[in-house]
Amino acid sequence: MVKAIVKDPCLPEGVYDARFEGVEEVDHETYGSGWKWIFTVIDGPERGRKTFRTTKAEPTPGNSCGKFVGMLASVDPDEGLEIDTDNYVGNTYQVVVGSSGQNGNTRVESFEAVDDVRPSKRTAKRSAKKKKRFAMRSPE
Repeated sequence: MVKAIVKDPCLPEGVYDARFEGVEEVDHETYGSGWKWIFTVIDGPERGRKTFRTTKAEPTPGNSCGKFVGMLASVDPDEGLEIDTDNYVGNTYQVVVGSSGQNGNTRVESFEAVDDVRPSKRTAKRSAKKKKRFAMRSPE
């Protein structure tokens, strides 16, 4: 006999300690290219479940992608901030999951480092380069 439990694929709204798994490039037929920010809950009844947020692939200080870049590095998302998200994989963040407003789905609204994950000179730096993949730029 096979025991099957049907679960809602969306994590319930709430605050979770979660491990940052990375950013994947995605392409949506309606919204175009973006970045999927992925976290895995590390404790409690939802342990092991994933949650994510898809943002535009162009970080600016005012959009959700730019804000996520800043949250990941625990710094203000200022123009010129440049990070490599792979350097933050495995770090623990307190993740706020809220309603996406679409069909009862949920998404990552914000997150904050549980431990001090201030980036080193190697992982985040201020740079004049504005078009590098994870470099912050001003809105056009």
